[in-house]
Amino acid sequence: MAMRKSPQIVSLAFILHSVSFALAVAAAFRITHATAQRVSGNAQTFTCEFHRATTLGAASAIFLAAGQLFLLLSTKCRCCPCPPKAKVANICTIILCIFSWTMFLFAEIFILVGSSRVNLSMKKVKRTSFHDCKAARQEIFGIGAAFAFLTAIASMAYYVCYNKAAQRILHAAGPV
Repeated sequence: MAMRKSPQIVSLAFILHSVSFALAVAAAFRITHATAQRVSGNAQTFTCEFHRATTLGAASAIFLAAGQLFLLLSTKCRCCPCPPKAKVANICTIILCIFSWTMFLFAEIFILVGSSRVNLSMKKVKRTSFHDCKAARQEIFGIGAAFAFLTAIASMAYYVCYNKAAQRILHAAGPV
């Protein structure tokens, strides 16, 4: 890979991750309506419908996956650019690669859990309200957005570390 393309790759991956983060935050604040049903005694069931939030969450998950796959393909599916002698560069890139994919999985799980149900039902014995239902949805998407943000940071750090290690290898090898 040509090293001069590095700023474009980082920029595009950052844009994809940023759009994912923005969509996850937007999904946290979209709620259509809620209906309450009394089950027994003081127990109530609230059903909240989140049609817009579901769409925004699904789009967020797609953009996050696109950003990760773009970086994966741009590094040619390798997290270790160096020969075994360059242990520090290998360790750094491996740790960042594992961390970015772990954060990616957590972000995808929370965003998809928030998006998987059109209706979210909550049961409580006392003081269940529309705001409790909305807060639960905001928490799910908020956690997903936080992990999407951490994924962006870890992925960018991984790519920069990977690229610097690959440059060191090219310079150490000398002209061909």
